[in-house]
Amino acid sequence: MTYIPHTTAEREAMLHDIGVKTLNELFNHLPNEIKAAPLGLPKGLGEMELSAEMARRARKNRSTRDLVCFLGAGAYDHFIPPVVDQLILRGELYTAYTPYQPEISQGVLQIIYEYQSLMATLCGCDVANASLYDGATALVEGCQMALRHTARNGVVLDGALHPHYIQTVQSLLRVQHVEVQIVPPKSGEVTSDLSGLAKAASDTVAAIVVGYPNFYGSIEDTRPLAESVHAAGALLVAVSNPFAFGLIEPAGNLGADIVCGEAQALGVPMQYGGPYLGYLACKKELVRRMPGRLVGQTVDVKGRRAFTLTLQAREQHIRREKATSNICTNEALCAMMAHFYLCCVGPSGLKRAGELSAGNANLLRERLRGTKGVKSVPDYTVFNEFVIETEKPAAEVLKGLLKQGILGGLDLGAYDPARSHQLLIAVTEKRSLAEIEAYVKAVGVI
Repeated sequence: MTYIPHTTAEREAMLHDIGVKTLNELFNHLPNEIKAAPLGLPKGLGEMELSAEMARRARKNRSTRDLVCFLGAGAYDHFIPPVVDQLILRGELYTAYTPYQPEISQGVLQIIYEYQSLMATLCGCDVANASLYDGATALVEGCQMALRHTARNGVVLDGALHPHYIQTVQSLLRVQHVEVQIVPPKSGEVTSDLSGLAKAASDTVAAIVVGYPNFYGSIEDTRPLAESVHAAGALLVAVSNPFAFGLIEPAGNLGADIVCGEAQALGVPMQYGGPYLGYLACKKELVRRMPGRLVGQTVDVKGRRAFTLTLQAREQHIRREKATSNICTNEALCAMMAHFYLCCVGPSGLKRAGELSAGNANLLRERLRGTKGVKSVPDYTVFNEFVIETEKPAAEVLKGLLKQGILGGLDLGAYDPARSHQLLIAVTEKRSLAEIEAYVKAVGVI
């Protein structure tokens, strides 16, 4: 009760209005072991002592400046031009937190408008919104768009999506009583089961969700799947790393109606897990189903180019029951980073970065074939992320790599015990030939 500012009389009045007598009665629904467990919090510290303690804890962190990073799985260590950090500091660009008043928010409105245009083009879609929380919730919003558009109550997920994305969809759609079906990859495989996804399309399914590339890095042609999905009256939702679209065909060009996911790879540092940038793009027929905000271009009373919010489908703007989403918001600062990154590198730069990433990944992949400690390297089409099977448990391999200053990848056994000897490795344009050779050598001596 120390940190609750209300008086005893105020708490008693609130409990009376709720219809309970005590706080314990209010929390009767919680298991006793949770209520009885001591928090184990230390005594409070003064500001000086607290600052020193936080500094001590921060020194335990090892950043990508200290480690050679081959970890991906949704967050990637790409080169970010230094000018991006300088541009996001410009006050005339990052103006109001929420641009309700366009007359004082032209800077951020222009940036968001240009960000939307860049993302729509990159994804092969007609329109993109002003960004969302992160990749997982962006997928939920994409599924909800399809549910609203088709007036159906089922969603089918590719089992080769990021496990966190699958969990987020299940958590948020469960309370809406939406039927969520998962089509896993075939036993032991890392490619999506496109035929299984196509067979799952029916007159009760609103969306078929596919990874492109999927969680394991696999790239597959989704055009046949799109035809089957559309024939069943459903929508195809593609979860993609947009960085890959500088090199591979955009998902929107391959039949996806909605393209969404995490855009951290476009100029946002890894920064210990966030904040990140959910993106959502779609075909023009679905624009009224989009969540969040959409910025449009117009002219003011003097005929000058101006920007304003043209679609505001959040509960802050309209009635809650009419809102397309009650949890979404735009990550304006991260969207600015993506905007400036794309402007700085341009189409040719993004393509070149993609070529370097794919080339480095292919090189490491080939060098690992036949390396001591590597049982197999599955052969499938990838962009910059791939799976290997190790002789020792992947967790043990990663510990050995970490001792040699290498953040070696992701232990897939953490999500599926059957994959405890599988390692997911990501390679970007930042990895040098020497670093790739060092990785191969390190794996061989663990």
